[in-house]
Amino acid sequence: MDLIGTDLMNRQRLNMQTIHNGPTLDTDSRPLLDHNFSATEIKEALWSIDDNKAPGLDGFNSKFYKAAWPIISQDVITIIQGFLATGKLLKSWNNTAIIFIPKVSYPSKPVHIQTHLYKTKASLGKDYQPHTTCFVAGRLISHNILLCQDIVKHYSRKGCYSSCLIKVDLRKVYDTKDWSFLHDMLIALNFPLHFIRIIMVCINSTHYSIMLNGSPSKTIKPKRGLRQGGMEYLFHTLMRTSSHEDFKFHPRCRKLRLNHLSFTDLMFFCKGTSNLFSCSVKVSNPSLPLQIAQEVLLPLGSLPFPYSIPLNFKRISAADCDVLVDNMTSRIRSWYAKNLSYAARVQLVTSILMSISSYCCELFIFPKTVIKKVNLICRFYLSHASDNNPSPGNIGWKHICCLKKGGGLGVRNLETWNLVAVGKLAWHV
Repeated sequence: MDLIGTDLMNRQRLNMQTIHNGPTLDTDSRPLLDHNFSATEIKEALWSIDDNKAPGLDGFNSKFYKAAWPIISQDVITIIQGFLATGKLLKSWNNTAIIFIPKVSYPSKPVHIQTHLYKTKASLGKDYQPHTTCFVAGRLISHNILLCQDIVKHYSRKGCYSSCLIKVDLRKVYDTKDWSFLHDMLIALNFPLHFIRIIMVCINSTHYSIMLNGSPSKTIKPKRGLRQGGMEYLFHTLMRTSSHEDFKFHPRCRKLRLNHLSFTDLMFFCKGTSNLFSCSVKVSNPSLPLQIAQEVLLPLGSLPFPYSIPLNFKRISAADCDVLVDNMTSRIRSWYAKNLSYAARVQLVTSILMSISSYCCELFIFPKTVIKKVNLICRFYLSHASDNNPSPGNIGWKHICCLKKGGGLGVRNLETWNLVAVGKLAWHV
């Protein structure tokens, strides 16, 4: 509640000189943001929303609006055009329900549900092109991590050029964004005042309700934070940065024209020089990293650091995997009070404990000591409902890892799974 329900105090003001050095909205483009949308454009925006999108609190999804369009079309068009002309928005339009939907056995992220009238309004003016998507056909998310690891591992070499890497937590960037900062930025970038008013009404009218047992809770009124819908603009901005005359590519990235990667965090690469775009990690001048970090107002980091897995220029060690072992141990300790049967513990080991390590298994070969620790933790919990009980169990671990049709319990053999998962990467080469 404190994260989104309080104003950001003592916010640093904009540096207008820096903003004016970059691109701003030109005079010819300003009228395009103030033009009235026609009935055809509003209909196209509604039809661009998938029929299977979750309905809002009113229970209506886009399929309902499409089916009833001959009856309700005039009312919908009048309401949307009226908002765009006056900037007045009904409170019920921007009411978002936060709910856990069990798409998987153990959901870990909430789903935000909005009314489809608001979604239709938000879709106006969008130009969906193949290059705007964040997903690339034929690639895996893990490829970003492997590529970043391949870049970082050269930092330990003597002949490595001055290199720079900036890591940005995207969740914090969006969740802590102050609304007054957005308002000041839109004005500084020369956006029309009426357009700014519409944007700020959409943001300021946001309120949330948490669905508990099918009933909405008391309304939560946020004071800051943005929905993560502007990723395409961020990535296009980063791509334009690579065309700047002062920008210099990170070593080994010029041919690919690679300057950023995005997964849970945003990774930005460039050459380690003292200019606006750099925050150095590996440079020849010892005093330069601190100088660059102060210039871009970012703390100076060090390797290794987490990016789904620990990124390091050295080989992954057992100490780098301690976080994985600690996660499994803490999960077991949360189950102590449940007094589960042996069959229930088998299910938890196969579906939860092994799944914690499954993602890392696809990225690198585990050290032998880590595989041994993970197997011991699973064996201790399966046999004794504990995370540290060295007494032997009734069944050997090798027999437990056999298939059920072979007399085992179907628990995954971590060492074999690790080799197979990493070997699968060869199919994508």
